[in-house]
Amino acid sequence: MGRRGSSDKFHNKKKELEKKDFKRKVNDRTTVPDLIIACEDSVSSPTYFRVLVNSLIEEKIVTQDSFVIAGHKHTNPMGVLSDLKNYEDENGKIYKDFDHKWIVIDRDRERVNGGGHSKEEFNNALKNAKNNRSNLNVEVAYSNDCFELWYLLHFEYRNTAISRDEIVTQVIKRLQEKE
Repeated sequence: MGRRGSSDKFHNKKKELEKKDFKRKVNDRTTVPDLIIACEDSVSSPTYFRVLVNSLIEEKIVTQDSFVIAGHKHTNPMGVLSDLKNYEDENGKIYKDFDHKWIVIDRDRERVNGGGHSKEEFNNALKNAKNNRSNLNVEVAYSNDCFELWYLLHFEYRNTAISRDEIVTQVIKRLQEKE
């Protein structure tokens, strides 16, 4: 009487082990792309992006270190592009070192009481970013007056008129409550 199982099974297992590939896996890790954003305003857009990124961090899609908002020094479109190009962190990382580079600008109309910018300023920034895209690799996101209202409507129902300044105030308030 022989052993349980035949010697053929043992022999087959040995062949299976010989067939296995014991080489190290190459490029098995997925890297998290890093992103830098320069925003025209210092409050509503950065707050919006932080809330968005926090949800992506919770889902483990991005890490906290892979997202940077460039320092805010300008409120005109060309200045925002300049803020992005002048970014440098304490370790010497500059905007060109990021995988994705964005400027976020508003397509505001000039207002009598100040604020907004001219169509020429807006188009100039857009043209500059596009002309230099091969060197800068900068993408442009822009919004109009309705973007903040659209965002506010996610939080509350409105059927009355509201000024642009009040919309921004309400959006900031709602986003800060969410953080």
